[in-house]
Amino acid sequence: MSWIVDELYRLFIGPSFAWVHLFEIMFRTAFMFFYAIANVRLMDKRSMGMLSPFEVIIIVALGSAVGDPMFYREIPLIYAMVVISTIVFAERVITKVSMMSRFMEQLINGKPVLIMHDGTILQEAIKHQNISKEELYSILRMRGVLHISDVEFAYLEPSGSISIIKKDGAEESDILPPESRLKA
Repeated sequence: MSWIVDELYRLFIGPSFAWVHLFEIMFRTAFMFFYAIANVRLMDKRSMGMLSPFEVIIIVALGSAVGDPMFYREIPLIYAMVVISTIVFAERVITKVSMMSRFMEQLINGKPVLIMHDGTILQEAIKHQNISKEELYSILRMRGVLHISDVEFAYLEPSGSISIIKKDGAEESDILPPESRLKA
């Protein structure tokens, strides 16, 4: 019976447990979490899909924290539990702070980028955001835009999606087939 207790102790706590190591893990987790957020914010928005940079980091961090102790027998479960708890705690704190501060929200998630105004594609903006005209035309067609002159504003959102605001009186139209041309 004692071998079960010994094995459970090894499984959860590990052979050389030290409380100070838990604080080191929490610090290392928080540090790497913020470092990863800063680096993901440098990536192209379009490469994110529909997730914000913050959400991407949470997914990656939790995946790593959950996966490592599954594969590596020498990693005690308590270490992974501390990592996961630290990530969840940091996410909750950051979300609360972001809700209270527009500056923090934009720092963490970014802000929309204007890529079209009054039927005109802003060339520098799409170039800087790595969006081709063809990709933008495709998205406009999928949103039912018949003429680019019908677009008052188009924004590249922090999630990587594109929001299109049509001018008042612009006709709603069916999705155009890819071979159709957009007319100014």
